[in-house]
Amino acid sequence: MDALAKSFYSAMLSGLGECPVWVPPNLSSTLQSQLTSFVAWQLSCVPDFKPEKTLVTPDRLKSVHLNMIHPERYRLVICLGAGIDSTIAVYYAIKVLNFLPEDIAVLHISYGAPYENKEKKATLELRRQFRDLGVEVFTARIEDAHRGGKCLDASKFPRGYIIPVRNPLLATIGSIVGDEVWIVANWRKIEDGKATLDKGRKFYGHMSELLSMYWERPIQVRSPFLHMTKAASIRWFINEFGMEAAETLLAKTVSCYSDFGEGRCGECYSCYKAYKVFQKFGMQKLLNSFETNPEEYDMFEEFERREREKGRHLEVVE
Repeated sequence: MDALAKSFYSAMLSGLGECPVWVPPNLSSTLQSQLTSFVAWQLSCVPDFKPEKTLVTPDRLKSVHLNMIHPERYRLVICLGAGIDSTIAVYYAIKVLNFLPEDIAVLHISYGAPYENKEKKATLELRRQFRDLGVEVFTARIEDAHRGGKCLDASKFPRGYIIPVRNPLLATIGSIVGDEVWIVANWRKIEDGKATLDKGRKFYGHMSELLSMYWERPIQVRSPFLHMTKAASIRWFINEFGMEAAETLLAKTVSCYSDFGEGRCGECYSCYKAYKVFQKFGMQKLLNSFETNPEEYDMFEEFERREREKGRHLEVVE
């Protein structure tokens, strides 16, 4: 993929006004015009396309930050879902694995999930936090990729929460930006069927092999926490930065499958897991942040039973 094609693709994905568009060095005004036309044409192919909603227009392009920010590939891309795991992973990359902040791109991919608005709000908060570290945050927008499809409808809470092929999609987009892509997941005692098809060790190996083959260069897709439970990763952060810093940071995260409300619903499986680790570390302020007390929700005991059966309760209680 040459530089100009890469910039076209990046611009299509970018949410302008939220992040810089990657462009080759010394982009001429002629190529800027071609870039604009190309993206507008691509968007015109989308069903129900409305010109006034075009992400890139000649007028808007003038206001886009076109300075060359790391025109070369990043060493590390961390796909940010605005949840606990991917948020802590940014600090882990710098403190433990010695990545320089300028070598890291944090990438939030907006793909039209039912709970997307919650993730967007949390990502804006985390962007300010990460920029204090010197880490840039980008947003790639591909909501139209699912237009007309039914897979996201099936993922809506409470019927389900698994979004098919989500992590392969995130890894592929991340590989456009850098050579190592983190899709952050934790250790599991049992990797059981559908729920871990794109979170298990086989997934990381398969995606690394596939992307390396087609990019014709080494691409590594991995998670830094496959050897750690969620509780262990939080404990690491507390040991490094203190309890107050941990509570402040985790208050900015959200991982909730419900498309209702502003924050943690307290009724979905993701909220159950967050509640258990907050309870483990005595984070009272965060325990009070759920719109419904998880222990009062009628599925709480069922979540507990399922976790014990699968051995996955060890993830949160260690």
